[in-house]
Amino acid sequence: MTTKTFNAGADIAAHRLVKFSDTEKTVVAATAGTDAILGVTDDVDVKEGNVADVHLAGVHKTQAGGAIAQGDKLTATADGKAVKAEEGNNTIGIALENATEDEYFEVLLK
Repeated sequence: MTTKTFNAGADIAAHRLVKFSDTEKTVVAATAGTDAILGVTDDVDVKEGNVADVHLAGVHKTQAGGAIAQGDKLTATADGKAVKAEEGNNTIGIALENATEDEYFEVLLK
């Protein structure tokens, strides 16, 4: 598993999808399927200005923003949760199990 530490450019909840911010070495929650999603935050909430551990590969938990089926390719919602990707969305990986909205589930990060 690959994990890297970045600065948090805003408050980020645990297990959320993140992207780079406009500031170097800084991440914020991913907010759209068109974002270049970097990875998933660790299991603790992070306040702006603190460091965020971001999982870049491997199997990790994230939070569902809607119904997820095992095998779905995943992208981000407006609050950094994971949803099934649609045609043209950037993806972060695939769901390893089913999940309902707000449930935590395992994802294989690409």
